[in-house]
Amino acid sequence: MKAIRFIMCAALGTLLMMCANSCANKHTAKETASSKSSEAEKVVKSPSTTSEKLVLIDFYATWCGPCKAMTPVMEQLEKKYGDKIEFKKVDIDENPELAEKYRVEAVPTFVFLLADDEIKRVVGYHDASEMTTIFDGILK
Repeated sequence: MKAIRFIMCAALGTLLMMCANSCANKHTAKETASSKSSEAEKVVKSPSTTSEKLVLIDFYATWCGPCKAMTPVMEQLEKKYGDKIEFKKVDIDENPELAEKYRVEAVPTFVFLLADDEIKRVVGYHDASEMTTIFDGILK
């Protein structure tokens, strides 16, 4: 019985130490993310965002499978629509404040802005033909 109690206490102590380290790492990560967020904010808030050119912000995460699957689709679309749409990418883990500002609740999320006003939001994986239809509908 004493051995079981000892093992449980040791496991609990290890768990608490892991939790404390995780919280400390998150705090440091938040400070780093905060500085990165201001950089991303500048990118998204660049003068071209308030111009007449449509801006697409691709909110993604490096751990997200559908985001990785969307990468070649978005590269293809950027080649096709790059003269009409300004493409931007924002990693939600590196820029949580920006993701919060744009109310990103799932990834991938694609937010279309015109003169800093959201005109369309697309969430989740969509193949190239679906995205082309969405882009063409927005550009009309």
